[in-house]
Amino acid sequence: MLWECEQKPPSWWSAESSLIKLCSSLLHKLSDSVTQKYCQHYFISTCNLIDHFVESASSTICSRLRNSTEESFLLRWFIKNYIRKCAEGCPANVSALFEDIQPCSDELLRAVHAATDRKLSAQEQELYRTYFKHELNILFGVQIYRADTAWIPALRKEQHNISLRLRDYYIAMASLQVAYKISIHSVTEERLEILWMISGEIGGRDTDKLESGELL
Repeated sequence: MLWECEQKPPSWWSAESSLIKLCSSLLHKLSDSVTQKYCQHYFISTCNLIDHFVESASSTICSRLRNSTEESFLLRWFIKNYIRKCAEGCPANVSALFEDIQPCSDELLRAVHAATDRKLSAQEQELYRTYFKHELNILFGVQIYRADTAWIPALRKEQHNISLRLRDYYIAMASLQVAYKISIHSVTEERLEILWMISGEIGGRDTDKLESGELL
């Protein structure tokens, strides 16, 4: 895949290209490599990834790959493993459209359009549920569990993979929680360190270089 990304022009990967034809071409290329028993490692030029294949294994793998490169086979596989899976979450009247459906048919086209329309109509609700779940996790983490400086980077990494808006939500909740504890109890090194790390999130500052005692 890495070699093909480098050798094929961007137009070859464009959205106008057929996904089935792209996969078929890539599998053909892989089959040729197995036949020749040579596939150069992308990062280590002296390494051949398949030099350990024996002749009988190469023939078996190559034969299976050749069968998998047929576009009709790939299309049926794609419908079964992706499109029908996607339709499972749709209402019964939509998922029923995918029963006993044939590739390259008008029925398939209508079924895909129905599933796509259903997914688009439910997109806002699914997004809301996703954010709500993570906001609850943040609230539980801040209010119930002990939010220390070791916990902040782990949560920050998880939020970054979802949305920066959750980072802002966490900063607000954690700041309020620390401020509340300071108002009830007192200022401590640990609480100031948490605020220091949170403020580093806002300003993009390196928060790991402060030595103990400097905060107070």
